[in-house]
Order: sequence, then structure tokens, then C-alpha cells
Amino acid sequence: MKKGTIEDIAKQSVKDNLEKTIKQFENLLNATVGEQEREALKKIIENLKSSGDEINKKILSPEPPATAASKMRSTITEKQQNKRNKFLLEIFKFYAKQHVPTGIAFEELQQHLNQIDMGEFTSFCRDFKLGLS
Repeated sequence: MKKGTIEDIAKQSVKDNLEKTIKQFENLLNATVGEQEREALKKIIENLKSSGDEINKKILSPEPPATAASKMRSTITEKQQNKRNKFLLEIFKFYAKQHVPTGIAFEELQQHLNQIDMGEFTSFCRDFKLGLS
């Protein structure tokens, strides 16, 4: 009997059974004459092999679980990104409102506020000291 934990034995058993099943389908493919059946078997074998790759990644050699600190860092960076996006949207809205034409329909006004023109962009670049090349 193999040495190791029950979990290791179970993992090896899953791997062995999958490899055995793939071999059986490959043998069946070699013995099959009909083109449709061969194509179907090829797809099955391809799916089994890709499933085997996923099993190897997730079950047989899983990544170590994320630590609480790394989860917290990712949450913080998400919160920071959300704040950053909120502030960038406010800046965009400010510059988009710089040159609002008068006498336009409400739908046109909404469309105008969702874009900035070259003058507004130039003001933005000047205010943030971004050189225009």
C-alpha cells in the first residue's frame, strides 16, 4: 500500500483514474473508423485532458490559501480604487460642465455632460500642469 495521508492517496487515485480513462478513450479512438465518431471521441479526450489540467491546478497542487493580511490589502486597494474612480469622475464632471451651450434640449445636455471638448481638455491639462505635445 502507498505511504502518505488519506488525502494524498485520494488525490493520486483521482489522477490515476483520469489518466486510465483518457487512455481507454484513446484506444477506442484508434479502433474507431467512422469520422463522426472519431471527432466526438477527440472532443471527449480533449475535455478530459483539460479537466485533468484543472484538477492538477486546483486539487493536486492547490495554491496556498491567502492570508488574512493579503485579503485585507486587496480590500484596501479596492477601496482606494473606488475612491480614486469617484474623484476622477468628479474631476471629469467639473471640466465637462465648463462650456455648456445654451438653448439645447435636455437629451443633448445630458450627452454634452458625458464628454469633454478640446477647450475643456486644454483647461484640464493646464490646471494639472500636463504638457501638450
